[in-house]
Amino acid sequence: MLQHIESLATLSEHDVYPFNPVDRPDACQLLDLTEFDAVAIHYTISLVSARYLPPPLPERLTRFEGLKVQFIQDEYRAVDAVTAAMRSLGIDVLFTCAPEPAAGAIYNSRLPGITRVFTLPGYVPDELVGRQVTRAAERPIDVGYRGRDVPVWLGRLAREKTEIARAFLEHVAGRGLRCDISSRETDRIYGEGWNRFLASCRTTLGTESGASIVDFDGSLEALGKDYMARRPEATPTEIERDLTGSYEGKVVINTASPRLFEAAAMRTAMVLFQGTYGGVVEPGLHYIPLQKDFSNIDEIVERVLDNAYLDELADRAYDDLIASRRYSLRAMVAQFDSLVSERARPFGRQSKDSYDRGARRRRIPTVAGPSRVRETLGKLLAPPVGTLLTAADPHLRRIARAGVGRKHLAQDLLRLTMLRRGVGRGTFHVVAEVVPEDRLLFLSSRPGPAPPATRDVRDELAAALEAHTVEHIVWNHSRVSAGAGVAGGALLSASVGRHGVDGAYAFQVLAALARSHPNLVLAALEPMLRESAREPTRTVGVEA
Repeated sequence: MLQHIESLATLSEHDVYPFNPVDRPDACQLLDLTEFDAVAIHYTISLVSARYLPPPLPERLTRFEGLKVQFIQDEYRAVDAVTAAMRSLGIDVLFTCAPEPAAGAIYNSRLPGITRVFTLPGYVPDELVGRQVTRAAERPIDVGYRGRDVPVWLGRLAREKTEIARAFLEHVAGRGLRCDISSRETDRIYGEGWNRFLASCRTTLGTESGASIVDFDGSLEALGKDYMARRPEATPTEIERDLTGSYEGKVVINTASPRLFEAAAMRTAMVLFQGTYGGVVEPGLHYIPLQKDFSNIDEIVERVLDNAYLDELADRAYDDLIASRRYSLRAMVAQFDSLVSERARPFGRQSKDSYDRGARRRRIPTVAGPSRVRETLGKLLAPPVGTLLTAADPHLRRIARAGVGRKHLAQDLLRLTMLRRGVGRGTFHVVAEVVPEDRLLFLSSRPGPAPPATRDVRDELAAALEAHTVEHIVWNHSRVSAGAGVAGGALLSASVGRHGVDGAYAFQVLAALARSHPNLVLAALEPMLRESAREPTRTVGVEA
């Protein structure tokens, strides 16, 4: 990300002036775009967030008469909202990671007349060229890999990042391979440590980057968050049956991950699920193709143990992907420069006084940055603040007395405080649902105050509590955010937790008290039981 931005600023034949608008409304006020011939919006800027494009920047971008270029990634989410913003801003050129036919399905009708340029999610920085690394025979790890969990609503293709790790270990068990393979977030490796790790591996696993489901209006993501908060242990088969199966493969974004270039630069042979990879690599020529059903695992093991074959494969990948400079950051910038030279009209002013003033307008510097400081202080202050607020709330004091001595009582009380205060202040509202088949009370947050139409589920929950049919109480705040304000301030905040998805929390003490003290639990939850009606079933915005 930072290398991509830096390369545009330092390698371009044009004069490029980087400007970070995030959380800087004062600096944006100073910026006069008529000083420039063209504006390029990087993929790190969200077009649909006032935090990323503070006023009056969107209005000034719309009025700007020069060339407007947009780099975009994560094109599988909020397509309707993002493309509407592009139309409003008048974007002329879109650098997209979506190959055809997916790009056409996503953009033809939404961005008519826009020029699309295919680009990759990442390119080769100069610092990776010419590294001195050991040959395959001297490396201590036969197969190394790091993946990560991705949201289930991105489909099978995205899930392959974790599936390849799980299934590979299962299929090579007992075959004597030295593997260092993990998809746990705690095992992630970053920066130069990742390069060193790759250089210690004879081979590495890999999959195509992207998604096999494109969620145009965000409804599948919303349904998916609720589904995973309700059923955190759901298997991939159950997820497809209940949620994603009918949307699989209608629009597929599949391309090459930057991991391919990192492996090639470290001369680490690649074992990849067979795919197109944006035309960057070819099976047998640059990587060992692994069938997705693992039917050729015997051949894979044989190849992984063949030093001469691995060195030959890795050298060829290095020559074609790295040494050729075909996929270098310089090549990407040259493509950008050519387009700007062809399309931009020179009418910007020579002086850049407004840019200089805006670029100098900084926030008060801190060691970790304001958002990190707020987050850190929030973690430190939320528990004691939560305790004080609990003491001031008679309903929560009764819960505290009834649950005294129970493990997780403090965590439950803090989340109850966040819930009651957030709903009371109108920061968010809650859709409450009693799910008899799962013996569950499910509380799902929505942004803003409750709409006028309400439905009282108090009697329904009271009956369920009386019948002892509520064994689980889950709060899903992920539709709003992964954190919620305590005492109504961003500083005094705490993470809601993770239960199936980030931003969901399963009450343990409260669920236990639902059986022994149902009236106390009912009274504590009452503000959440009158907020809004259960949402009607919606057609998910996923297109053919």
